[in-house]
Amino acid sequence: DTLPAGADNLRIRIAAFGDGRAFTLARQLRLRGFRGRLRLSGPVIADQYAMARRAGCDEIEIPDDIAARQPEADWQ
Repeated sequence: DTLPAGADNLRIRIAAFGDGRAFTLARQLRLRGFRGRLRLSGPVIADQYAMARRAGCDEIEIPDDIAARQPEADWQ
């Protein structure tokens, strides 16, 4: 129920692109006052980028195989 003391950056790992718990966690962290950078890490697809941003994520870190299939233009 408490935020990590002094944390400026947090990485939330996502197990599979169909698992929405990371989005919920990001939103809860923001609602509880976390102001640092939130990075979602794992098999996120471009269609989920807008949702990740709305949930409070600042950055997305994806595996190389997804990056190869979904170029930067797909994420814009």
